[in-house]
Amino acid sequence: RVRTPRGAKFIASSVGAEHCCIISDDQKLYGWGKKSNGRIGRMDGGKSTGSRVTIPKQIKIPSDSNDYDGNDGVDGNDGVDGVDGSKKNNNNENVTAVSCGQKHTGCISNSRLYMFGNNEAGQLGLNNLSATSLPTTPPALLNVTIASVSCGVNHSCAVSRLGECWSWGWGENGRLGLGDESKRLEPCLVEALKDD
Repeated sequence: RVRTPRGAKFIASSVGAEHCCIISDDQKLYGWGKKSNGRIGRMDGGKSTGSRVTIPKQIKIPSDSNDYDGNDGVDGNDGVDGVDGSKKNNNNENVTAVSCGQKHTGCISNSRLYMFGNNEAGQLGLNNLSATSLPTTPPALLNVTIASVSCGVNHSCAVSRLGECWSWGWGENGRLGLGDESKRLEPCLVEALKDD
């Protein structure tokens, strides 16, 4: 059973290849399914069995990278509890959007983009190819107010509140809209969509 405030309803959902995420009306993010590569983030509570989470668990969105104890969640300790078993405090859970890609996830909390999961093609936008279970803001978008996010197989796209389109990850077949088929490890402004 998932611990949610009494009477909570769910307002949005997204499905990846082997994981699902939902947002509650109190703007918390929950996920379940295959947890390899961190695609369902760092979690709190619920039942976790090996490489999968069989019932929904809350995904913790960090205020900063110091909110966690450094555990990546792969060995059963999901990195949210302190050494003494106490929960880490987090005031950043105002999730308004979520998108599940094939093996990665993006969400928006307080108008900031957070990415986590597989990163074999740079689809997290973190300027590297390392997977992470820690929801992390792409450095190129730290000062950009994000309105929407969409995650594909190995690429991602976000739209800012100013109407700018950013894309990154695997560029095959021109899927990034950047005029070529190159891989991008960080978000790039889609220049063809800019006002002149």
